[in-house]
Amino acid sequence: ATAAVMSGNVVSNIIVVDDIEQSAKDLNATLIEYTAENPAGIGWTYSNGLFTPPQPFPSWTLNQTTNTWEPPIPHPSDGNLYSWDEPSGSWKPIQV
Repeated sequence: ATAAVMSGNVVSNIIVVDDIEQSAKDLNATLIEYTAENPAGIGWTYSNGLFTPPQPFPSWTLNQTTNTWEPPIPHPSDGNLYSWDEPSGSWKPIQV
């Protein structure tokens, strides 16, 4: 199983173990299994049974229903590439 090693409610490492309960005892650590449906990464937080990635920008808010961070202005849907520009609070086209 793949498990998140917890430091408080923050993921500090990701490990692969045969038995989560035994490994948690052996390591004297809190381990929480994660799956493709509930992925985790180093620096992610865990609460209410879900792993949440770090907030990408101060202006983005967490959608409690989808457990994803959302920008204050939706991403343009015109098929072009954009990156979020926090100082201006807007999407800027990526020049390729």
